[in-house]
Amino acid sequence: MFGIKIIYSSITYLIKYITHNNWQLLADETNIILHNKASDLLMNYENEVPEDIRKMILLCSIKEIHELYKSKKVTAKQVLISFVLQTCKIGISHNLITDINLTKALLQAENADNIIKSNINQKDWPELLGIPISIKDHIHVEGFVSDLHLLEII
Repeated sequence: MFGIKIIYSSITYLIKYITHNNWQLLADETNIILHNKASDLLMNYENEVPEDIRKMILLCSIKEIHELYKSKKVTAKQVLISFVLQTCKIGISHNLITDINLTKALLQAENADNIIKSNINQKDWPELLGIPISIKDHIHVEGFVSDLHLLEII
């Protein structure tokens, strides 16, 4: 019985070691992909929103952003790009991001801009209209990388 337990422990350790190393390789590859995505975003969108507008947006509350929308000083696309650029600048270097999907986010920002332009009463706007969000990577969202149940594997 003692010999079986040692073998079982060794196999369990080996599986955990191999799994951990494979996950580390996958994490390294993911970081390279994210770094490239972030670099592309920074290159393609850095000049899309003037820096002073970007700084102003990043300091605003949701209510203040909605006031900016109402006064037509900014668009949802500008707000999105401001937050995405800030996220890329900080998040990638600190490994805080697991995935970026700007294409879908830009479509949602365009939809928000259309609602804002339609002159619907601001009281009738959805509460988070035009407000970018990020989702923690342990929450499963279709089409995104998730670390849900990762600890069960390791």
